[in-house]
Amino acid sequence: MRAEAIVSLVAVALKSGSPRRRPAAGLSLALLAASLLALATGCSGTALQVVDAKSKRPFIDAFAVNPKGGSLLLATNKGLFHIDADGKKGRLLRSEVKVSNKGSGFGDKVSAFAFVGPDKLIGSGHPDDPTVPGNLGLMQSNNGGASWKAVSRVGLSDLHVIKPQGGLVFAYDTVLGGVIVSSDGGKTFAERSAPEEPVTDLASDPRDANYLLAASVNSLFVSTDQARSWKKLGPADSPQLAWGEHGLYRADAGGIVGTSSDRGRSWKQVGRLEGNPGKLVETSDDKLYVALDSGIVQVSSDAGRSWKRLFKP
Repeated sequence: MRAEAIVSLVAVALKSGSPRRRPAAGLSLALLAASLLALATGCSGTALQVVDAKSKRPFIDAFAVNPKGGSLLLATNKGLFHIDADGKKGRLLRSEVKVSNKGSGFGDKVSAFAFVGPDKLIGSGHPDDPTVPGNLGLMQSNNGGASWKAVSRVGLSDLHVIKPQGGLVFAYDTVLGGVIVSSDGGKTFAERSAPEEPVTDLASDPRDANYLLAASVNSLFVSTDQARSWKKLGPADSPQLAWGEHGLYRADAGGIVGTSSDRGRSWKQVGRLEGNPGKLVETSDDKLYVALDSGIVQVSSDAGRSWKRLFKP
């Protein structure tokens, strides 16, 4: 039930109370209103169910940190959620995407996104409206994910990984089964190859756009020619990758956090998480954020050595 509807129902109930019992009834209904509003809006003190724990594999589709204010955007098998920078409040977003002048609900079917500026996102997903294409290709949002506009590859691509880096956009298209690369912000893409296993994450060297790492459930791969060819680096356990100006990091199933000083050829364990990572993000202020598959968000300010809980559903 929407918060506005709950407010209206509570207001009606308050007006209909008996005058002689108004103080007691008003107090009870006020408490009821506060409880219902907390449930509707996901306020502090209320368990916000951001992950469907009953599913066989609770998962995080996408996770990103807004450069404007540090708020979090989290997409899971329960929907798209906005979480305040301090981790105290969260709410479900039911945003809309425009496709050929038609609107369709977008909130619970997000496959990937990334911030490319303050409040500015690129993303991909599936519509709720069956009258528009089932795959929305690449979309853009200028208001933190509240609304979206389809930009390219509509009906053609379902992007499950999107990584902007150094003026380029790298993405993994599950329909194509390959990596695609854009040099114009996602308006057009060049189709490239993919490793021998389905890609679950990508990372590119911020100092060399030709050098890419790709993760799968079982392996880590490298490309030195901007995804035209790939070579297996070695086995891995569902690693999540983050590569920014401050370093290259990975978080594996089981919560092991590692860093590499040789572009992914070897790794050194530096820390441990309190669960399995869903997505790993490095920000420009030298912080690491991780969304666990439980919906918990942790943050590190010391290059992954120690972590503190920022948000708990």
